[in-house]
Amino acid sequence: QLDAARARCADLLERYPDAAACSMAIATLETYFGNFERAVELLRANEKGIRGPARIQLWSVYMSLGDRAGALQWLDFGDLPMEKPLSAAARFAMDGRYEQAYEVLEQHRGEYPLSLLLDLPTAKFALIAGKPQQALRILERRLPDLASGIEPITARNVIPALDLVTAQLQTGAKSQARALLERVAFFLDGPDAPRLPMFAFQSARAHALAGDPDAAMRALDRAYAEGLRTTWALDLRPQSLLYLDPIEADPAFASMMRADPRLERWYARLKAGNARERERLLGQLTTRATD
Repeated sequence: QLDAARARCADLLERYPDAAACSMAIATLETYFGNFERAVELLRANEKGIRGPARIQLWSVYMSLGDRAGALQWLDFGDLPMEKPLSAAARFAMDGRYEQAYEVLEQHRGEYPLSLLLDLPTAKFALIAGKPQQALRILERRLPDLASGIEPITARNVIPALDLVTAQLQTGAKSQARALLERVAFFLDGPDAPRLPMFAFQSARAHALAGDPDAAMRALDRAYAEGLRTTWALDLRPQSLLYLDPIEADPAFASMMRADPRLERWYARLKAGNARERERLLGQLTTRATD
């Protein structure tokens, strides 16, 4: 209910003009639905006050638009200790240097023993870099109750749950992977999964891991039809899980990438639409600068 969310935020901002968190929440939703022009407007307006979280989202939007130069403007995520390794990992990822992205996060993730904030992006880059054992170790330590089957699948943990399934499949723990994947699919098909394009994409990941490319493609087409246009750092909530990777490198689709040309056509359609959006956005920014 994007329109209702916009109206609610407008009402709050009218009463509390400095409620930057509300603007950030709407910017995130606009990004979820592929409304990059409005997202950039909101993020740029709040960047000076919010800093790191806004800059990460701006970097992600420009990377999704295929605008590397635009993304580089926001690559310095900030001066906080955690923001520096994230910036370094993002720079490596931009160049497809996923192993180096993993290594820089692995080097620093132990600095946050209480929050474990860097664990999940570190595990994702480990998977992309072909290090499933390292990813499995990180995820089982970070999410022990999810790995053991105690913790229910929710909107908050479905992305790392699918990363855990991927790591289990790649390390031979197939029975554990199948059990967890069944729980993920039950959640994604049920009433508690948010009706956002991102969750249609998660459904595609689940179907791909289950070995059902036809169902995966149907879910990808649904995600696109519902507005998915983000191709980098998919989880962009204000209190983000801090993913920095491109969906094109998602190891959940590894078998489809090798054998199914429909997936490449889907990526191409996404990129072509984003390139057109980039031209419109550049035109808008140029016009505003001139005015």
